Amino acid sequence: TDDSVASYEESKAAALFEVLRKNVTWQVPTLTVLKSMANLDDPAVTQDARLKYMPPGMAQMWDPKNDFRLKGRKPEDYTHERALVKRQMELVLAMHRAGVPFLAGTDTINPYCFPGFSLHDELALFVEAGLSPSDALQTATRNAGRYLNRSDIGTVQVGSVSDLVLLDADPLADIRNTKRIHAVIRNGQLFTRADLDAMLAAAEAPAAAPASIDDI
Repeated sequence: TDDSVASYEESKAAALFEVLRKNVTWQVPTLTVLKSMANLDDPAVTQDARLKYMPPGMAQMWDPKNDFRLKGRKPEDYTHERALVKRQMELVLAMHRAGVPFLAGTDTINPYCFPGFSLHDELALFVEAGLSPSDALQTATRNAGRYLNRSDIGTVQVGSVSDLVLLDADPLADIRNTKRIHAVIRNGQLFTRADLDAMLAAAEAPAAAPASIDDI
């Protein structure tokens, strides 16, 4: 809010961040939600091609025209929201630099937060906020194991849970390369790119069906 931005004091924030770091208070900012909600006036968001994988009822519910909370929004409201998101991302970087631990989360089913896809969006937003690609990746891998006190999660080593995503390009060079998935290994089963594409194709059929109340 305007009040929270106006009342921000760096020294007080630093003191709070130190408490969060010392107490290992994990942060899950769900930047995907913040950015989507601040850009619902952008057709690139509301006409996202990934809508073809969502049930029609969900797509209708996400449409800003059908959301009572958004019907009164004006262009200047969205401009203001985008400025707040920029500020929130600055706070993410400040907390990260202060040693506050982070986990990746997307809060899917919120408007235009797509199951599966939005994790990749979240990692990219962490990098946009100022984290390194390595640190961003760890929010969804090693840090998950740390949070659960399990050393066998989120690392590639003997004894770790053998769930892997194999990529065609280095995500440390460009975090967007997490989307260039060559294959997935889940519970010891290999899913090739062809298998994954078949899953996506299969997901389109229910999404093309007529909407019902059960879709929401």
